[in-house]
Amino acid sequence: MASRSKRQQILRPNEIRANNRAVVLQMLRRSERVSRAEIARGSGLSEGTVSRLVAGLIDDSLVIEDGAENSTGGRPGRCLRLSPNRVALGVNIDTWETRFSIANMRGHILESRSV
Repeated sequence: MASRSKRQQILRPNEIRANNRAVVLQMLRRSERVSRAEIARGSGLSEGTVSRLVAGLIDDSLVIEDGAENSTGGRPGRCLRLSPNRVALGVNIDTWETRFSIANMRGHILESRSV
């Protein structure tokens, strides 16, 4: 029985990637602008992992580069932020009402309707 529960706790590579991607998105959601290096420091992920994840998020149009950060020497990092052009649709269905809401990537509701 103990060996079965251990198998259930092991994450597959695609699950680890999805979890790391969610960590990066959450950090971007909490900050207006943040660099890859700041994400790596704050998340504990390697800079290479963060760069690969951010590249995928940029390809998916979820994240955009937003200028350079202040340099303390060396090449300045590029700041990142969530794409302002992406939204999410949420639906809550109750027996007496159905509510539709549209929110931006930072979680702010832009519009909501009930029927």
